[in-house]
Amino acid sequence: KHTSRIQSFSSNFARVWLLSMALTPRVAFSCSLVSCLVLQVIFEVIDKDIATSQVSGVVAFQLGLRDGDATARALAAWSAHDTTLAGFALGLDFLYMALYSMTLSTAISWLSRTDSDLLRSLCVALPYTAAAFDAAENMGTLRVLLGNGSAVVRSATYACVITKFVFLGLSLLYIMIALVVAGVWGFAKPSGSQGSDSEVNALYEAPCMAGMPCC
Repeated sequence: KHTSRIQSFSSNFARVWLLSMALTPRVAFSCSLVSCLVLQVIFEVIDKDIATSQVSGVVAFQLGLRDGDATARALAAWSAHDTTLAGFALGLDFLYMALYSMTLSTAISWLSRTDSDLLRSLCVALPYTAAAFDAAENMGTLRVLLGNGSAVVRSATYACVITKFVFLGLSLLYIMIALVVAGVWGFAKPSGSQGSDSEVNALYEAPCMAGMPCC
């Protein structure tokens, strides 16, 4: 019952998100940000449904893949329905990857004040790198759920989990520092002053230059 409702909601949700991509960069960014928050709520609901005394959710399961015994106990505690829900969450996570990578990279591009195109490109690439490791992590986790998870697969998947969080952490750290710098820079500007037209245009053209969807 929960699965069918989530699938129906996700299908309609994806249509709305795809339509938003035809809008302005700011609207598309806002839609992506809200979409990330909505998907996070869906993941919380799924985790609550499949939580057992052995594992609290999908992410907790992935973080425990290093321990073969703990992984076996977690799989044994899940029913077939729970395993299906976990697999569905992993599938839905691929949409989440596209959303959070685009949202974070757009924010980084907008907030970046560096004159180096190379440095800007490297910073914008951080969320996409995290998403790439996230995809590899999900593929490994699916193999474990299907009973094909050897020690090598579990170790590699766990490594992808940690690497993903490192790149996500770097992305969020960059955004937080950039927001602080932008706030200080704005506070230090003379009262009533405004940036030049070229500065304003550069702010909203940055996502286009970085390959983000824009009109």
